[in-house]
Amino acid sequence: MVYDRAQDNSELTPFVPQGIAVAEPLPFQITDTTIPPGVSLTPGFPADRLCTIPSGRCLQDDFSFSTSTDAHFMDATLDAVTLNSTYEITPAFELTGIFGWRQSEEAVFIDFDGTDITAFNVVREQDYKQYSAEVRVASNFDGPFNFVAGGFYFNSEYELRQAIKLDVALVAPLPALGIAFVNGAGDEDFHESETIAIFGQGDYEIFDSLKLTVGLRATWDERSIFTSFFDPPAAIAPTFQVTDGIPPGRVLDEQGGASENWFEFTPKVALTWQATDNLLTYASFTRGYNAGGFSARAGTVADVTTPFDPETITAYEVGFKSDFADNRVRLNGAFFFNVFNDKQEESIQTAPPPVFTSTTVRNVAGAEIWGIELKPTVLVTEELRLNATFGYLNAEYTDHPGFAAPSQYIVTAGGPFTSLVAADFSGLELRRTPTITFSVTPTYEKQVGPGLFTASSTVRYFGEQETEFFNSPRGRLPSQTFVDAFVSYQFDSLNDTTAEIRLFGKNLTDIQRGGGFVNSIVDFRGVSAPRTWGVELQAIF
Repeated sequence: MVYDRAQDNSELTPFVPQGIAVAEPLPFQITDTTIPPGVSLTPGFPADRLCTIPSGRCLQDDFSFSTSTDAHFMDATLDAVTLNSTYEITPAFELTGIFGWRQSEEAVFIDFDGTDITAFNVVREQDYKQYSAEVRVASNFDGPFNFVAGGFYFNSEYELRQAIKLDVALVAPLPALGIAFVNGAGDEDFHESETIAIFGQGDYEIFDSLKLTVGLRATWDERSIFTSFFDPPAAIAPTFQVTDGIPPGRVLDEQGGASENWFEFTPKVALTWQATDNLLTYASFTRGYNAGGFSARAGTVADVTTPFDPETITAYEVGFKSDFADNRVRLNGAFFFNVFNDKQEESIQTAPPPVFTSTTVRNVAGAEIWGIELKPTVLVTEELRLNATFGYLNAEYTDHPGFAAPSQYIVTAGGPFTSLVAADFSGLELRRTPTITFSVTPTYEKQVGPGLFTASSTVRYFGEQETEFFNSPRGRLPSQTFVDAFVSYQFDSLNDTTAEIRLFGKNLTDIQRGGGFVNSIVDFRGVSAPRTWGVELQAIF
């Protein structure tokens, strides 16, 4: 049995205001054929109102610069229990049972605008609990066939309560900031998930060197949600701050609930060939899925209670694992090709009057991702080992029709134009898919005195990648190289106790890296952690 408890009372990574001062073109294509004569639309982000309004805040070029003056921290606790038991029924059969339970509570106070004024703050209270159980039987036959089979159950409950403090000038034609605020509006959501699955996998040795693996899994998913949207309390003080918590007496605007269930059958077939003592090759076909559900962060009850279906992936892979040079060199490699259908992406939906849009999750895209991975390991000496990785990735949408909202296009002539317009997003690049990645990790280990001395460093390279859905240049991360390192000394075990002291450093070159750009009521982005170093002491007994 393992019991874990964690408590987190920490400042959040600050958000950096972007304040788009001028319209910013975007690379998707508008396909709407109903645009009135004389009206010209260009895909793009219009200027950010937080910048253009009098006394506003404009573009920040320094990713390390944030003047957050409002609450921006987390108060969270987590408790978890894991039970794992194995029983030998007979020499040929083994029974394993795994049970897990966890519960967390957190309150998060967020200063989204990251400026020296109060513009957009949120308090978010979240309670979560889950438990799961798995029972499986595995065989240990002498013959050519072995199998594992079992069942799985999972249940979770998630409750969210949210309230905002928003300067009205950001969403209404007020002349200046700081005059009026929305104090306490927000939503409450209760979400429940249940999953039941049965599975089995068998391995059959066709020849001594050739093995066939066939796996099957049948999964039943059920999701339900109940959501409520609230207006601010009629008598709330204008000085309300998010640190006051969810205000009592909020006025119910609308509420509703829904439930949905799905069944998925996911097979796997693989062939493994031990060509020589030092070369293993394989080929596999797998079908998997990302579960369906509800988008609790959508802006209307109708969008929250409209389910999205599972996203499926069909994966093909061939690869090899090899050792040579008297087992001092190891090289593993793989080629993979993945096809996504009913891909889940953020989708813009029309909301009731007044003119409004809601961003929710829908099955709106198809995509293909293929790539190559290589992982060499070289034992340079008995004490020095060199590990490396290399990856090449090609990712693209195959189909992605959708709608762009007024915040995603620019009226270049004949405006105003405030409706949703049809668009083709298939030319956009998928987020977080750098073409080239690689890493090199030399590790030196040597017995020194009564313990083991270790020194290691890792150099990691990431190619250019997009982090913002519409491929905004502000969300584009350039190619970057990071360096981490540590030295440690582990004392030999004494009375079943092992102690270790470790000095570590992360991001030693102190690269300031944007953590992704968000275009919303205000434009902001996160930042990566700066150079970090520390000392760890660990004892295992």
